[in-house]
Amino acid sequence: IDRSIHRYVPLGQGPLAAALVFGQRQQVDWDAQQQLLSTGTLHMLAISGMHIALVAGSLWILCWVIGLRPRQSLVVVASSIALYALIAGANPPVLRAMFVVLAVCVARWRGRRTGLANLLAFSGLTILAMRSSWIGNVGVQLSFLAVATSALFARGISGRDQRADALAAVIE
Repeated sequence: IDRSIHRYVPLGQGPLAAALVFGQRQQVDWDAQQQLLSTGTLHMLAISGMHIALVAGSLWILCWVIGLRPRQSLVVVASSIALYALIAGANPPVLRAMFVVLAVCVARWRGRRTGLANLLAFSGLTILAMRSSWIGNVGVQLSFLAVATSALFARGISGRDQRADALAAVIE
């Protein structure tokens, strides 16, 4: 994949493309990294949950455009995200996002609703079961905190934080 990126991306931008797509940051020269640092966009070279979400959303839309059934789309998205996470290095933020996407796919397959707290708890417990030493890693903790905070903030803006009566909740 890396060789294909370098072959088909023009104008010597292959290292930057590889870093953006697969987190191969070491290929980007120091000057380019410093420019990204000065603009506050260096974090884009580290594969994170944002990349997983973008790939999953893009795949879902692509499956819809080509006319796949919902269950077929779920299989495509889940298997592609698992493969992408492994190729991207499977660091904790990537694993967190991958497990959230996989849990959403399983829930949709079974016709169940998902809640952010349950998704994050499942993801966290699965990651801790894989490597318990990550429990004390501040980066891992901040990754979960950032997702929870972003979701709560987005929920507050959308007005969905207002409690509806029980019948309206069931209908929703």
